[in-house]
Amino acid sequence: MANDKVKEIVTERIIRFIEENDKLPWSMGFSTAPPQSYVRKNHYHGTNYLLTLMRGFSSPYWFTFKDVQKIEGRIRKGEAGTIVVYYNIREFEKKDPETGETYLERIPFMRYYRVWNLEQLEPGHGIDENVPVVRESAEAIVAACAPTLTFGKKPHYAPDTDSIGIPPIERYGDSDRYYEALFHELIHWTGHKSRCNREMKPHSMDRGSYALEELVAEIGCAMLCHLCGIPVTENQAAYVKGWLEALNNDKGMIVTAANRAQKAVDFILNLSNPETSNVEQEAEESALVEA
Repeated sequence: MANDKVKEIVTERIIRFIEENDKLPWSMGFSTAPPQSYVRKNHYHGTNYLLTLMRGFSSPYWFTFKDVQKIEGRIRKGEAGTIVVYYNIREFEKKDPETGETYLERIPFMRYYRVWNLEQLEPGHGIDENVPVVRESAEAIVAACAPTLTFGKKPHYAPDTDSIGIPPIERYGDSDRYYEALFHELIHWTGHKSRCNREMKPHSMDRGSYALEELVAEIGCAMLCHLCGIPVTENQAAYVKGWLEALNNDKGMIVTAANRAQKAVDFILNLSNPETSNVEQEAEESALVEA
């Protein structure tokens, strides 16, 4: 299946979820561990994080059909699978018509397959459903990144000085709201050319680029909050409607934003805990989703 078709299918599912629930998928599920493959033990990242999270299951464990067979389990009758996206690279041997030399052409591709949550399996699978939730420390994450912090009236990232402006924590009422605001700006901070090197143009210069970067920060912030057990502020109806319109206008936006957000989060986690950071997606995948 063509890459653009897969992006379209993913986007349609996310748009449908927002329309039917009046909420954004990245604002859900923060009382549980992040969604993950039970058999392979890796967390779902990027777009797959959103696709599994928005199903609303309490269990973080997911299975392919073959995984269910491996644990000798059975899917409940009538249970619908959830699509997740698979990324890979195909290699083809080519010959240069001018020089006659052979070379490998690498073409990234994406396809989707279906997974089922533990709660969709019949009883008797023998899996402990009480999953220990290991939380990251918000304070430790920020300390490891060591961004230049200044104090201001509103949270913001200033690319020209590579600094984050943030009101003092006392103005937020509780630490959760402070770190939610700081994580949003920390994701913007990763866009600097010395880090993840994302294009960050002001709204006045390029509304599309600005909106994409804001979506990257929204999703990346939610991912960090999830890891730290911080509930994300519930979005107002007008805010949800605004993102819905943006996603309808650009069918590839959510896929690109989710994968850029994941790359930003991986960068941050690698600074805070380089030995255990879980990087599922490689640079080729980032190139793929933005193709």
